[in-house]
Amino acid sequence: MSTANANALAKIAAVRPQWTAVRSAAEALGLTGKVLLHAGPSKLDPAHLPLPMRNSAILSCLHEKWAAGEAEADALLASGAVTMAPSHTKSVAAPLVAMVSPSTTVAEIADGPRKYFAFLGTGGGPQLRFGSLDPAILEKMKFREAVLAQGFAELLDAPVDLLAIARAAIREGDDLHNRLSSATTLLFSLLSTRKTETESAKKALQTLAEAPLYFLNVWMPACQLMLLAAEGEPGSSIVTRLCANGEQVGLQVAGLPGEWFTAPATPVQGPFMKGAPDNPRHPPATGDSGVIDGFGLGGQGLRHAPSLRAAFEPWLEKDDDARARSILSGFHPILETPFGLDAATVARPPLLSTGMVSADGRGLLGRGLCAVPARDRVVPALHVRERREVDAVPLVPRHPGKGGDVGDGVFVGKIGRLAQALVQHAIQALGFIAVALAAVGNLVLLGAHEVVRLAEHRPDAAHLEHEPLQRDPLAAVGRGQEAVAGLRGQVDEDRARLEQRQPSAGTVRIHDRGDAVVRIDGEELGLELLVLADVHGMHRVGQAALLQHHGDLAAVGRAPGVELDHSLPFR
Repeated sequence: MSTANANALAKIAAVRPQWTAVRSAAEALGLTGKVLLHAGPSKLDPAHLPLPMRNSAILSCLHEKWAAGEAEADALLASGAVTMAPSHTKSVAAPLVAMVSPSTTVAEIADGPRKYFAFLGTGGGPQLRFGSLDPAILEKMKFREAVLAQGFAELLDAPVDLLAIARAAIREGDDLHNRLSSATTLLFSLLSTRKTETESAKKALQTLAEAPLYFLNVWMPACQLMLLAAEGEPGSSIVTRLCANGEQVGLQVAGLPGEWFTAPATPVQGPFMKGAPDNPRHPPATGDSGVIDGFGLGGQGLRHAPSLRAAFEPWLEKDDDARARSILSGFHPILETPFGLDAATVARPPLLSTGMVSADGRGLLGRGLCAVPARDRVVPALHVRERREVDAVPLVPRHPGKGGDVGDGVFVGKIGRLAQALVQHAIQALGFIAVALAAVGNLVLLGAHEVVRLAEHRPDAAHLEHEPLQRDPLAAVGRGQEAVAGLRGQVDEDRARLEQRQPSAGTVRIHDRGDAVVRIDGEELGLELLVLADVHGMHRVGQAALLQHHGDLAAVGRAPGVELDHSLPFR
């Protein structure tokens, strides 16, 4: 591991996120006027929103009383009178297609003076984040602002240690993204020991009990707060942000704060839930909750959730745990699990374990997996003194997945200057995540030649005629320096070895100060409360080999630097 990444991981592991308060977005974020915050890396056009986002925006306009009806709200959005902005610009996390408006109650997650906020959920049933136009959602939003805000403020008479809850929940079968029932049970048990005399506090606890995923509201900003501690670490390739908005999925790395690397949002695939709308289709990824997967849980933590692994079996590779471990760089001292997604490790794509909302605005479809684009990207070097036309390397994924479709399109994206190169060569095939690595290390992609299907050769590449990732193809051009391979694949043949979980002992230890007990060595029994936590996980392990994307890798070398066109990938 590089010194830069080691420093970044140490900073992340030192953060202790706590749920400290609930506030209005106007108070916490300084949000005023007709402004809506949405998930994802980039701003959406209010006149051309994805339908689920449009529905949430309309309901938010009605909730804020900016419009009297759906048609008026739609016209308001189309006119541009409502400003849209990515939620990360105001340090708040938005789940799925939820919108944050000035009246929205947000949860404050803090570690000393550092804070991040999150959209506060409204319980079970129809939700703003699911993207339907159900009028019942408006009543739930009013209930949140009038009752839940006061109730949770009363329950938060002391901070809630989120790492303590997360650590216990991991051991009870949560991946802490798509399965959070254990964490929510622990949170409920802890808050039940607080002052619950008022009607508002009782309603807040009841809302928490009715929503098994409620812990997600506070865990998203907790993960973001931890990852942002590494922001600005020079040369680090640890991912610090990962999110989507239904159109794009994007990430940032510690060594390049504020620089987004984006690609078209890929489909979320998984089993549709009972009661899902008729004729459902797998939708594109959306939401800020991808930060959990970027931290190292969710799609990278399915080893902890046997029930999810069984449900996702048709969409998982047989050695999924080996995939996940191969792209995580650290081991968290409190959570005691691998963490820290390294953008330099591009051999296997990261997975998002997230929700599916109907792309036609009919609500929640279920939960599934989404592969973050890790290959099939084209990055030209544009700022040069000599230019010539080049052709892109053909990209032919071997197994795009059930119902997958591979098209042929090149999309031009943002151009960012690093330095000036004397020569331009051809376009190179490079992974979405590898682009971030290239920028961190000031790598330049020069020449599309000698493409090797390393994914197919796997560990048997020694018989090839040359060393494809070490040869300097431009030595004859007189570049005058040795190329250093920036891409390195990691092959791990070990199959997933998920041990059978043992049933829970049926109790959860809660300290008398109201915090879940993480380490009980030396603790006095009299200082603990024992609360029932009847959470069980299934024991089945997925075996199918899908979501396996094989792309073509080309050599990557080091040069004086160029402008990188952060183009979008092939579809």
